[in-house]
Amino acid sequence: MDFIITSANLIPINNKTSVEDVLNYSKVEIQAFLRANNVKISESKLTLAQRVVDTIGSRCDIVSDCAPQSSSCGVETPEIAVLRAGWTGTSCHFPTVKLSDIESYLLHSSHRTEDAEKMQCYRQNIRGLNFYKEGFINKIMINFISDSSKHCYIHSKCYPSMQQGVYKQWILMTKERPFKVVKAYCTCPAG
Repeated sequence: MDFIITSANLIPINNKTSVEDVLNYSKVEIQAFLRANNVKISESKLTLAQRVVDTIGSRCDIVSDCAPQSSSCGVETPEIAVLRAGWTGTSCHFPTVKLSDIESYLLHSSHRTEDAEKMQCYRQNIRGLNFYKEGFINKIMINFISDSSKHCYIHSKCYPSMQQGVYKQWILMTKERPFKVVKAYCTCPAG
C-alpha cells in the first residue's frame, strides 16, 4: 500500500484512488508523493493529481520509495514508515558518509527524474551543507533493518533558520564499503 504523506499522518491510496480523491490533498502533499516515486512535480494541481493516479496504475514501471526494496541478495528492505523499533542515535554505529557521497547522489544520479538526466541539485547540495554546518540538523538516528539486509536507514530532523516547522529527512544507504546513497527524501518544499 502507498501513502500520501501529510504533516499529520499518512493517507492511504490504492489502485481505486481517483483524481477527485487526490485533489482533496494539498499540492505540497501531492508533490511529496510524486517526489517519493521519482515523478515530475511541476505543473498544475490537476495535472499532478493525474500523475498520482497514473503512478499507482503503473507500479510495475516505477519503484516506490514506500514499497519494499529488494537488495541484491533477495532480502527485502521495508519502507521506513514501518520501522518503529531498532533506531539508535549512538554515533559509533553510523557508517561514514562523505560529502562526496552526498554530492554524487544530488548532482550526478538520476533518481529524481523521469529520464536518464542527472539531478543536478546544486542549490540543494549547498543549502543542505550549510544547514549541517550551522547546526540545524539534529536527532540523527540509524536503523540497520536486519543483519541480513545490505541497507540501512538514517533519518534526522532539520530545524531551519526561518522557523517554518521541522523538516524530516532520511536516506537509504548501503551498510558496507563503498558506502552508497540508494534513496533519499525530505519533507521540505524543495525536496
